[in-house]
Amino acid sequence: VDRHVTGEFDIFVFGTFHFAAPSNGGDHPPPIVVDGSFDFKYPCLAGDSVGAQASMDINAGPSLTVKGVRVFMRMYCDPSPGFPTFLINVTLAELKIQAFTITDVELSVEGFEQGLDEVTSKDLGMGFIATFKGKLTMESGDMEMGAEIFFMYDSIKGTIKIAISVKITTGAVRMELAMGIGTGDACDAVKGNYVRGSVAVTFDEAAGRVLRGTIRGAAHCPTHPAAMKMLGTAPRARSSKYHEMREALAAQARAVVYGVRNTPEL
Repeated sequence: VDRHVTGEFDIFVFGTFHFAAPSNGGDHPPPIVVDGSFDFKYPCLAGDSVGAQASMDINAGPSLTVKGVRVFMRMYCDPSPGFPTFLINVTLAELKIQAFTITDVELSVEGFEQGLDEVTSKDLGMGFIATFKGKLTMESGDMEMGAEIFFMYDSIKGTIKIAISVKITTGAVRMELAMGIGTGDACDAVKGNYVRGSVAVTFDEAAGRVLRGTIRGAAHCPTHPAAMKMLGTAPRARSSKYHEMREALAAQARAVVYGVRNTPEL
């Protein structure tokens, strides 16, 4: 007797995992704890996705602790145009290494199929957008430092955006610096590419003897005038001496480079 079975079938797999390294005894937590899950589906059709996620904590004593590591990975099957093909997200709540503490770290990467070039019909391959941000603090003696960073790269548009801020206090000196740089449409239409900084040196706080210095400047984007008009504010006019100042600074820089290259003692 011949029997033929026809039809459609799906395979779906889901699982979880847990790992805890042996502890040192007593009330000490396990040095490493990992928890996670994964899912898989076949066939993976449009609108479906497969992926995994995991969390991890590390306790290696007072000199090293890692809290709240989270990893999320997802692949999307036959995505619609403009929808990502894959997504990877990694977060870190806190990392402590002796005097250094790193917090609020996040790394995210999205991948996109770019399709065919409209003119040449050439396959443009995979493009991606990556972002990274985090905070760093350090305390040692009378010195305190705090820093924040944001970074974004878009391979499809070829744009980059970076924002950094730093604060340092040590003894009678306090310094602050913030800067932001963006290319293409990643340039901030209001702030532009900017740098701001200040330094204060206190000689006698009671007598008010404090030496202060500041630096401030911005190179605005082409979209700046329109953005400011939409906010009801007139855009700042570029200094009439802008080109003269730029050339003077460039000439000074060339003179310094020439002097360093041609002075053996330097």
